Amino acid sequence: MRVRFGKQAVENNDETCILITQYEDTQVGLIVDGVDEVVNIAATDILEPPNVNDINAHFVTGVYNDGKRIRLILDCDQVLNS
Repeated sequence: MRVRFGKQAVENNDETCILITQYEDTQVGLIVDGVDEVVNIAATDILEPPNVNDINAHFVTGVYNDGKRIRLILDCDQVLNS
């Protein structure tokens, strides 16, 4: 995922994880630097992303605010096809 977002590749380590997601009819594994936690988010709790001028903004499909942290919801179609 680092390379997809324009960041420099790094060696895998003990924190590196493979995030499994469903994309169309296929399960896909995404290598990520780490995972802090897994949360279930109701679709009704996902807000529209803010309009920002960031080169990677098109990867964000929504925002979730749990009152403590703001979480960005990635658009898997954009991440996998761009």
